[in-house]
Parts: sequence; structure tokens; C-alpha cells
Amino acid sequence: MMNRIDYIRKIAANNFWGDMARSPQDRQPLDDEGWNSLFISCLVNRGIQWERAMGSATELGFVNEMKMRSGIHDTLTLFTINNDVLLEWLAFDDDGDYAAAGGRNGSLLRYRYTVEHCHQAMCRIRDEWGGSARFLHADEPTGQQFLQRVMSFGGYGAKTSGLYCRVAVLSHGVTLWDNYAGLDISPDRHCSRVMTRLGLVSEDASPQEVIDKARELSPYAPVEWDGLFIIGLDYCHASDPECSICALIGVCGSRC
Repeated sequence: MMNRIDYIRKIAANNFWGDMARSPQDRQPLDDEGWNSLFISCLVNRGIQWERAMGSATELGFVNEMKMRSGIHDTLTLFTINNDVLLEWLAFDDDGDYAAAGGRNGSLLRYRYTVEHCHQAMCRIRDEWGGSARFLHADEPTGQQFLQRVMSFGGYGAKTSGLYCRVAVLSHGVTLWDNYAGLDISPDRHCSRVMTRLGLVSEDASPQEVIDKARELSPYAPVEWDGLFIIGLDYCHASDPECSICALIGVCGSRC
């Protein structure tokens, strides 16, 4: 009979491999411009929602919008030739938008933080990594080596670094020396909330504690626990969770 942890792991893994990871034949290789654009998009996801950062059917995406406004269509050039002040100005539609944003819950500070790290990151990619984020993984490092390289860039924390590495491997076919064992869970609010309600981590667990718990429970593929993101997004909401239709109702003691 399957024990509680194995059952939770199975649900998380099914969600992850079924909904979040592309099959090998569907993984899309990127050129140097694509890698630089992805690197900036994941970096700004720390201060900007995913759809705004990456683009969607209704959102142009941060990098493409910056390209359109500047007339510069190469990510490396765009974020190195312009200084922080010019990049900050480009992040807003016009002077009126720029002024208004300064008064809305610190959003101006968020953009200053974002463009400063974008500029610094692309300067480092240019000077230390041959002009392309592709070289961060070109030598097939271990997952932890890849993660540490990404985290060495200002603005990249545990969540966004894990996100970038996961997308690089599972959506774009990057090869790691230790395969999936080197990929960590991205400890976003949805995964953390579900793990807390399941009693796997404490309510005040840090992102690193969430990562460590996933490594403990699945040492060969801790990234599978990212599948709890689906549970958190669709059912285990911060308020008004839909426990009655959640696949984990039988093993969750929270019952919010």
C-alpha cells in the first residue's frame, strides 16, 4: 500500500511531468539571442508577474516591449548600450506613466531595481560569458553548478534561479551532467503554501528550507515537487481553497 509521502510525491510528479515539462521531442533549442532574452525575462520575474515578464497571448513581454520602445532588437546590445537611467525610462510608456508609477506602492522602485540588475547582468554576460547566456550551461555542468552560476548574478534569488534552470532544461533541452537530480524545486508562494498545509515544512519556512525538503523527499529528482504549483494555483488558494475537489484531500490534515 502506498504511504502518504509516496502518494503526495506521485501527485506532484504527475502534475509536473504531465503539465509543466515538455517532452524531449517538443523542447525548443534557442540561439544566443533567445538565451539572453530568456535570462532577462526570468530575472525580471522577481519583480514583475510571469505573464508580464515572459509574454503571453495578451502581453508583449518585458524584453520585447523594451526592444519595441528602444528600436534595438538585440537583447545584449539593448541592456548594455543603455545605462540604468535610460533603461528605467524605457520601462514606462511615457513621462505621465513614469510620474504616476512612482506613487503606486513603490512600483517605480521595483523598476529601478529591475533595470539595474538587467544592465549589470548583460554586462557580465558580455564580459565574462562570451556574450551569450548559453555559455552558462554549454559545458554540461551539474545542476548545482548551473544554479550557482545563475545565482551569482545580482537580482537572481533561489526562486528565479531555480525557475531559469528548470525552463532551460525542461523547455529548451539543456543537458546537465547529473540530469534531473541537479534541478531544484522553485520555492514560489504556491509550492510553499501547499507544502506548509501538508505539514512538510513549517509555516515560516524559508525558500531554502522548501528546497531542502524537496531534496530530502526526492533526492534523484527534487524538481518533481514543483508539481505542487498546480495544486496551489488551481485548488489550494491562499484564501477560499477548494479542498473538496483537490487530489490531496485524503492526505492533507489542513482542511482550510
